Order: sequence, then structure tokens, then C-alpha cells
Amino acid sequence: MNESLFQFVNQFAGSNGYLDEAMTIFAEKLVWVMIGIMVVLWFTGKLENQRIAFNSVLTAMLALGIGMFVIGPMIDHPRPFVSLTVNQLVTHDADPSFPSDHSTFAFSLAFAALLVKRRIGILMLALASLIGIGRVFVGVHFPFDVLGGMALALICAFIVHILHRQTEPALKWCVRVYRKATFQRQA
Repeated sequence: MNESLFQFVNQFAGSNGYLDEAMTIFAEKLVWVMIGIMVVLWFTGKLENQRIAFNSVLTAMLALGIGMFVIGPMIDHPRPFVSLTVNQLVTHDADPSFPSDHSTFAFSLAFAALLVKRRIGILMLALASLIGIGRVFVGVHFPFDVLGGMALALICAFIVHILHRQTEPALKWCVRVYRKATFQRQA
């Protein structure tokens, strides 16, 4: 099922220049928009927005650490272009594909945001979904790689959210440092 879903999505790669360009941007560059949103949220100086950015960073660090250093090496699943004939639009190393690092990161930001502020979270989920679809379309991930990254991000976002009392001192310290560095009064 994973391969047939991949082939269904990837079959459209290379058939339309505009679609290829859009999907390549989604797969490789859209994550920078998400990072930019987090930076803007932090620099608003509003504690709730800073909590979104802080929790997103914690969630991403936890999820990527588990994905890259535990799950990826343990499962060692090959990328689509290693085991199949694909329409590959971007180059990539032949390292393990499960879970997708891009999807893990993007969904970490999205789920962490969703647990603090619904509207921002929904926007971030839409962007993360486009990244995941783009990664499959350009031929570097299977759909289950994206879903695995999404599930890992969701679990880690809940862990960070549940442990908010334990992480609150670190958030407050970061906020104090930010306010001192930007010469803002302490709230």
C-alpha cells in the first residue's frame, strides 16, 4: 500500500512544470516559511506567542532526536528512489527515509502551535501537510515516512504540552533574556 500510494502521487512529477516547481518549493523551501512564522511569533513579545515558539522548538528537538537517532537507524527503511523507479525532482542522500525529517520537523511546529493557539496551529498544519505531500511528490519519501513523522511529532507535542509545568521555568528564563536583550520592561 505504501508503494502504491507513493506511485500514485509521484506519477504526476515531471508532467507539468508549474506543478513540479510548486511541489519542489513545498518539499524544500516551505519549511523556512514555518520557521519564519515561529521567529515572528517570538518577536511579538507576547508571552502566548513566545510559548508557541518555545514549545515548537522543544517538540522539534525531541521528535527529531528520536526520529534521527533511534527510529531511523532502527528501521533503516530505504528511500523510494533506492528501491523503485521514481520521477525524482530533487537530489537526496540515500539515508534512511522513515520517519521523514522534514515532516517530523514541520508537524512538530504545527502540533505544538495547535496545542497553544488553534488558529496558528491550523495554518501550520496546512503548511506541514503541503511539505509532506511535496516530499512524496518529488520522490524522496514514501507516504508512510510522512505519516510516521506526523505521528512522532504529535506524540512529542503532547509530551511537551503535558510537561509544561516542568518547562515553564526555561520559557520564563528565555523570555527574560529576550526582554533584557531588547531593552523591554519585565512584565
